[in-house]
Amino acid sequence: KINFEILDEVYDDMIIKKGDLFITIEESDLVNLVKQIRDEEYVLGKDIGIISYNDTPLKELLGITVISTDFNKMGATAASMILNNEKGEVKIPFNFIDRQSI
Repeated sequence: KINFEILDEVYDDMIIKKGDLFITIEESDLVNLVKQIRDEEYVLGKDIGIISYNDTPLKELLGITVISTDFNKMGATAASMILNNEKGEVKIPFNFIDRQSI
């Protein structure tokens, strides 16, 4: 059994402990979490894990593991649908990019 908790927000004074893993959606939560990890002198990927949603150059620079939409495929699919006057729902695959933050 996996013990987990769903949080609405990562608070500035939240208690984090070794072995915790966070999945963040909001950039502000990621920033607060990275600050706390540094303040507590934890090692990202060893003491505390982070997986974030959607890749950015900053997340790449910080070494944050991400689950990210394939933006190239999304753009190509949207352009094709517009050019062909198509409507509908399309499933775009996600990529897991492991940067050793877990």
